[in-house]
Amino acid sequence: MKIFAPILIAVVTLLSSCNPYRYELMSTDSNKFIDGVCISHFDKIEKTDKNSITIKPGGITSLRQRELTNFTFQANFQSSGATSLKVYLRTVRHEFDENIGIRIEISDFDIKIFENDKLRAEEKHNLTDNYFRNKHALNYLKIISEGKSIIIETDCHPKTHIHSELTLSEYVILQNDSEGDLNFIGIVIEKNNN
Repeated sequence: MKIFAPILIAVVTLLSSCNPYRYELMSTDSNKFIDGVCISHFDKIEKTDKNSITIKPGGITSLRQRELTNFTFQANFQSSGATSLKVYLRTVRHEFDENIGIRIEISDFDIKIFENDKLRAEEKHNLTDNYFRNKHALNYLKIISEGKSIIIETDCHPKTHIHSELTLSEYVILQNDSEGDLNFIGIVIEKNNN
């Protein structure tokens, strides 16, 4: 029995490290990583390098840096046929419900921010700008979550600020509910400097 115990532990460790639903990205902090979990089927999310992923149509993934609740999330995103994206700020990942917490919807036409499915802010894009028709352009997204204050910054809008009922957020959830791929390049989640 003593011989089999170390073998069993090794097998369980190997299986958990090969979980196709989990992945890690490099953080800007030298000793920390960003934990990624596929909420949709794992083949909808592809890690493309140390801090970049591709989300295929129907893909949903959560990202977090452990033990970080007041954070700045930023990334560039690029469309390969996608027409919109949704970003959620949540305190938990399980039992995912798009109508709970903060939901940010970005399309060619506008950015909308919902809290518990109630529209809190809406900004129309400048007609000369669009995120998804130019499939080679990199578009910028930055979200600062600090207590009840949430600031969203994009190419088209320098800052959109809302005061939220959420006291903290731990997870950033990215969803591609359109028909083409979405590439997120240079993903960073770091502690706020304030």
